Parts: sequence; structure tokens; C-alpha cells
Amino acid sequence: MDGINQSGALPGPDLNNSTAVEQTGQAFAGRQVAAVRSAGTEELDTGPELSTRLNSRTAAQLSARHQLTALLEKHAPQQEVQNKALLDVLVQNDAIKKMIDSDQPLPQKQIDQLEAVLPGLRELHHKGSTVENLKWHIDGQLTSAVDLSNSDQLGKLTRTNLKNFAAQIHDKAASNPELVSLASDIDKKMSELGSLSPKDQCGQCHKLLEQMLPHLPEADHDVAKLLQTQLKSQALAEIKNEFKQQLLVKLNHLNRAGTEREVAVAFELGLAASAFGMDALGAAIKVEYKFNAKSLDSAQITDDHSFSATLNLSAGNNATVRGDAAVTGTVKSGKMFRSLESYVDHHANDMLPLLLEKKLTAIKSRIHSAKGAHSASKADKTGQLAKADLTRLQTMLQANGTLPASQKLTLPAAPEKKYLDSRSTSIKGSLSGSALEGMLRGEFHVANTRSDYYQKHGWLETLKADPEHLEYEPAKYFSMQNNSQWLEGKEGEQWLDKMGNDIAFAKGEYNRADIDIGDREVAAIMVDTQREQLRESMAALYAEYDHYCAIVNQMEGSGDSDLKGDIKDLKHRLEKSRGANGRGEYLRAVLDTHAAMANLHSGSFKNGPPAESRDLQFEALQRKFEQDYSQPRIQLQESKHIRKHLSSFSKAEGKELEAGGNFSVTVGPVQVDAGFRLSNVSHHFNPDTEGKYLNVNFSAGLGTNPQQALTAVLKTLPQASGAGGSFFVDSLPSNFSYGSYRKANFEVNFIWSEGGWRVQYMRASGKTGIGGGTPEATIPVAPGLGLKAKVEAAISGTDNIWERLGTNTLTYFFTRYNGWSAAGNNPEYWSEFKSHNQSRMKDLFKNMANPESCVSKELDSKLKEIGDDKLTTELKDALAAHNKQPNHENYLKALGLFDTFMDKQHETYKQFVKGRFKPT
Repeated sequence: MDGINQSGALPGPDLNNSTAVEQTGQAFAGRQVAAVRSAGTEELDTGPELSTRLNSRTAAQLSARHQLTALLEKHAPQQEVQNKALLDVLVQNDAIKKMIDSDQPLPQKQIDQLEAVLPGLRELHHKGSTVENLKWHIDGQLTSAVDLSNSDQLGKLTRTNLKNFAAQIHDKAASNPELVSLASDIDKKMSELGSLSPKDQCGQCHKLLEQMLPHLPEADHDVAKLLQTQLKSQALAEIKNEFKQQLLVKLNHLNRAGTEREVAVAFELGLAASAFGMDALGAAIKVEYKFNAKSLDSAQITDDHSFSATLNLSAGNNATVRGDAAVTGTVKSGKMFRSLESYVDHHANDMLPLLLEKKLTAIKSRIHSAKGAHSASKADKTGQLAKADLTRLQTMLQANGTLPASQKLTLPAAPEKKYLDSRSTSIKGSLSGSALEGMLRGEFHVANTRSDYYQKHGWLETLKADPEHLEYEPAKYFSMQNNSQWLEGKEGEQWLDKMGNDIAFAKGEYNRADIDIGDREVAAIMVDTQREQLRESMAALYAEYDHYCAIVNQMEGSGDSDLKGDIKDLKHRLEKSRGANGRGEYLRAVLDTHAAMANLHSGSFKNGPPAESRDLQFEALQRKFEQDYSQPRIQLQESKHIRKHLSSFSKAEGKELEAGGNFSVTVGPVQVDAGFRLSNVSHHFNPDTEGKYLNVNFSAGLGTNPQQALTAVLKTLPQASGAGGSFFVDSLPSNFSYGSYRKANFEVNFIWSEGGWRVQYMRASGKTGIGGGTPEATIPVAPGLGLKAKVEAAISGTDNIWERLGTNTLTYFFTRYNGWSAAGNNPEYWSEFKSHNQSRMKDLFKNMANPESCVSKELDSKLKEIGDDKLTTELKDALAAHNKQPNHENYLKALGLFDTFMDKQHETYKQFVKGRFKPT
């Protein structure tokens, strides 16, 4: 297989390192431009060759060289050889080379910058630093970034080019009367730019470029089109951000626990025995798909896709009594988001928000959301194109003189998508029955569910934390450049192993020569030589990666389509050289190789010769490498590239055993449902989710009195250890209004704590939805036997419209606080929660002051876990003072200390969660 040189370009017919990049530069500009040197590690021209090249120029051109020569001699007049070598590196810097090529002297600002960096450059050169390392330090000192996501910087750059283009049109208008009107209109629109908003400025500049395009020279066409892409990207990005803010408002109800949206489609196929003229026996299989989005008590938001199959056996006649037994198996996969903000970030460019809006019938709002999702998707695609065109635009702007060579165009990396992947399986068995043609129905079930949660980590982050992962990576990934030698796959892996052994041997010699200064110095030189080899190979690897990113972006940009085939071929050759198929696997191979060398380099300092200044200098350069590796400058697909190749996952488990039942009574148009659910959640990554729970619920359609109905249900339940031993039924308003909701659902959620069931919350929810199915069709297939078939579909929604907190347990307070804190939404969400529940907070404090209460025992347990004696004393004293004299001053003091307590318990929460996720 062909080798790969230090810049990352594969050799081929008439294609060496510099010409490959020079050709790319010419394609970028669409015309002949100064060749751009590759960022490789090969030696540059020195000595007489440099003098011959410079002496062929005019005296004006030599002035820049004379400035540099004078600067070098000023600091070290006796270091002629080093000065010549440093001069050779300096003249290859883009900014300096631009001044030389344009016959201009260096500005004083650059001279001052070089003077500041020169002592460090001399030290690096003296210690044997590579040419590439020196070039990166010079570039870092002389180069500044122009962020095109910043409206001011993009606007300034665009206006500079607009003025140049307008001047050309004015020149043409002098001899072409047809252009006079256009030139006048352009002047008018440009004068209006300052009074427009940033988004409107983008639109106005885009329109101006569109008007100018037909009248510009061919060389400026691409510049205008590329600037249009940047303007369009910024305008669409602002539209996307506005849409996301609108979605946050539209979906704000998802911040309330218990809110849910569901879509279900089911197909049922079965047999019915009709012997003796009655439905005596039946068997059916039902296959169902559900998409469910739900806001959890922990403030997290999930969306799940589930597939279930149910075997249902029935006996009896619907006119009298009918019994059913069923076994259901369900497989579910989905995502868990920390907050509504992260949920919207992920889904802003798809149609899911249409399903989640609060008003299921708000057609106008849904059309608006559909348009917004389309714009968000378009913004993403345009943003990808803008990034791909960035290097090409930079080259062209520097060629036409509107962007200094000392400036580089940048765009921020795409934000990382953060969520937990979830997978679960469950088996459920149920018994149910109905009577009186379905007027009475009852059901009891038992279900066992096992869930896995996967947390994503960057691959480089994983390798740095646990280098043992490298042992399981294919040998083909470890190709590398060692001096001028290309070590492919297994050869590279063997070189790494040998380097590790050599470093270990040299370090052993260094430590054995404890008092022998001579032997110790020889061993230190051996280690330093090996370090230098690693540094050079890491720099060559980064240069290859940098070249690969430029190739991928040029291939995906808006340049010459005829050239893209050749560029694509070069991309594939680079990937093939590392045994990779596609950009995701290629980047993984680069990360593996870098991490292997970086581990050896850092390991050489453990019980080895101490670091010198150049080692520290390279450490800063290595951080730059790793930052770029972690945020690749190319388009990557979340599932195909990032999650498949550039991530590792840690896993946590969750188990839930549930038993429950419900019954319903239908009288005329009104249906009343009641039920209970007893569950035990264990081994969950979220400590606030673990525990035993009892949920009692009651729902009724319109026409019932929810106050009376709830009171009747609650009388049959055991007393809870809440404040005063009541469920706070008296707090429900007697004229409760449901708006357009079809059903009202009431639930009371208990948790088993300190030897008893404690109320976490009471909640009223509104339910609405539409659904239906085809009539059940029976096709006779044999005497007494028929084939049944039915299809169903439904959309439903649940919204939390009222909630009241229990005040004899802290568990629900922990759940909400920790969920908001983990999502970065504290203190604003917690402050809002406290302000809406001020009376409940006061009752909570009273119970916390009672040493016999459940909440007081929970408090003692958590304070012991935190281990802060001062906080324990101050909080207990403040609670006692508030209980004795519940005025506003004592309440605020207790509340402030309670906030501190909640913040400290969140630290223990984070440690628990961290410990539950284990590497997969």
C-alpha cells in the first residue's frame, strides 16, 4: 500500500506534499494564487537557497527579510546558524510571506509580537524542537480568529467586500448607462445597513450580493456566493434560535411532572369459538407500537418507542360475564433528556414538537411548528455547508486582499447532543373480567421490567481515563509517521510496543544511576530522544488530520464539481491508509494512535527525567491537538459517526416489579375508573427513583363532581402520615374547571419511608385524545371457528393541571431539586417551586422540627450522610425557632439554611449517580 507523508497527503503520480496543497489553494481561489505550504514536518529551504530566492527580489521585497534578520541579530548576534534556521521558519508563516510577496515591510505590530515570542522560539530550537512545532508557535502568536457566527464580525467582513464590489460596478456604470440605476440602488441599500437589526442586515447584504453577482468579474463570483452562504447560515441560525425559544414556551407544560403524549397503533388477530351459538372461547394475538413522550417527577423528559405482543385468552359471553387472561412482552428503546432545553435542542429540526403541543386541536399552531421545524432543519444543512466552505472562503478573501493573512475564519463547533440511551424489556401477566355488556370491568396485573441506561463519553476522553481500551483496538488503526518512514498498521503497533520498552529500559537506567552523574545524564538523553520521536510523530499525525479535514470540507463544499471526484479519491486513500471505512472510523484510528503516543510520552515523566521547558511547550501544543480532535471541523452524523465510532458508553441498570389493578363502571355516557399500582424500583442510577411506591388513582368523565368523587375514594384508603394525618382533601376547589379536557384524573402517590406510607404528592391531571379502530371482523374458517381481525389507533395527552405536596417526606423535594440541578436549571426553577408552595414549605418545616415525624428522621439520615456538623446545628436551631415562632423572619432564615442543605445533598446525589454507571 502506498505510504503517507508527514502532511497527510498520499504520494502519487506528480503529486507531492506541497503540490497537493497548492492545487487545493488554486481551486479555492478559482484563479492563480500564491501557493499555500502544507503544514507538514518536512525541513524547509535553508541557507544559500533561501538567500538566492530572496536576493532575486527587489530591494523593497528584501526589506521584510532585513527586518527579521535585524530582529534575530539584536537578540543573539553570535548565533548565526540558529538565526538562519529561525529566519527560514519565519518566512514561511502565512502573514509574513504575504508581506514579502506583496513587496511590503512588516508592520510594527508584527515586529513587536515576534519580539515577544522570540526567546521561547530560541529555547525550543535549542532543545531540538521540530520545524512544525516552531511554525505552530509562530502562527499562534501572529494569527487572530474572525468568528463568522458573530454578526458584527461577519457584517464587517461582508461590508468590506460589498464596498469593493460596488466600486467595480460604479466603474462599469461610467461607460454603461444601464448600470447607473443599479449603482444608485446599491448605494442606497448600503447606507441603510447601519439602521437594520442583525438579522435584517444579513438579508440586506444577501440581496445586495445577489444584485451585484451578474456584474462582477468571474474571479469574484465565488467570493460573493460564499459570503451569501455565510449570511444565509447566520440568518437561519437566528431563525432557529427564535423557533427554539417559541418551542420552549409552547412546550412549557412539559416542565410539570406527569405530562405525557402518546401515539399508539395496534393490530389484533385471533380465533373465536362460536359453538352452541355463544362466544365460549377465544384466543388473540395483539401487536402494538407506541410512541410516548413524558415528563418525569425528576424533571427529566423521555421519549420511547415500544413494541409489544400480547397473547389474550378469553371465555364467556359479553352479555353476562366474560373473563380474560393475557401475557404481554414489551421491548422499549428511547432517550432520556435532562431538561426541556436539551429536549428542544435535539428535536427542534423534526416534527415531534407537533405531537407534544398542549392543545391537540391547535391546527394553526401546528402548522407554525411545522414551518419552524423545516427552517431549523434548513439551518442545520446550511450551517454544515458554511463550515465546509470556510477554508475556501478564507483563501479567496486573503487572495483578494480583504482578509489579512494573519487572520483565520472560524465557526463554533456544533453543540454536543446530550441524552441517555435507554433500553428495557418487560413481561406482564394480567387477569381481567367484565359483566353486564361491559358496564363493569376489572383487571389485576403483575409486571417485571428491566431497564438499561447508557451514558455517552467522547472516545478521546475515554482513552485518557482508561488507556486499556487501546488493547482491544485493531492493529490496522495504528499507522504512523516516524521521521520519513511510514509504519502501516501492525508495524506502527510494533513500533509503539518497542518505544514503550525502550522508554522503560532508559528510565530504569536513569534510576539505577542514582549517584553516577555521567550515567544518569546518558540515560536522560536516551529518554529525551524517545520523547522527541513521539513529539514528531504526534505532530505529523495532527498535520495529517488537519489535511484530512480540509479535504473533506472541500469535497462537501460548494466548489468545482469536477475537482470533487479527485478530492474524494484522496479522502478514501487517507482512510484506507489507516484501515478505516468512512470518516467516523478514520477519526477513531487517529484518536487511537494519538492516545497511544501521548500515553507513552506522559508516562516517560513518571519516575523518569524531569520535564524541561520544551516539554512544557509541547504540552500546550498537545492540548490544542486534543481540543481539535474532540471537536472535528467536519460534518459528522450523530448515529453513523459519533455514537458508532467516536464514543464509548457506561451503563446503569434499573429494575421495577409492579402489581396493580383497576375497575371501571360505565353508566350512560359517564365512565368512572379507579385503580392502584404498587411498585418496587431497585438498582436505579437515580437514587430519588429507588424505593417502594403506591399510587392510587381515580378518573371520571365530564358530568361528575370530582370533589365528592375523590372524597369517596379516599375514605377507603389507609391514613397517611401527612401533616395532621389527612390527604388535604379540603384544599381542592369545589368548582374545579377542566376546560376542554375529556377526563379528569386524580392520583395520590405514596412512598414507603421510615416504616410507613408517606404522601409525596397529590396531583390532578387533564386527559384528552382521539382514537378508534376498525370494526372487529369475523371470518368463518371452520364449523364453530372464526378468524377475528381488528386495527386500532389513538393519540392521547395528559397534562398536570394541579399539584399539592406532601409535607412528611423529603423524597419528592429531593427528586425535583436534584433533577433541576442536574439539568443546570437551578436556582430559578427551585425558587419558582418554593414561591408556588410557600404554605407547604412552612408545613414541611414544622414537621421537620418534630423529632417523631418521618421527615425529621429523613433529615437526620441525610445530614449524617453529608457530615457537616455546623450546618446540622444551624439548620436544627432555625427549624426549632420557626416552629416556636413562625414569623416571616424565622421562615426566611430556615429557608436559607434549607437551601444550603439541599445544595449539599445534591453533591451526594451526583456521587451516587456517578458510581452507578459502569463501563460497558
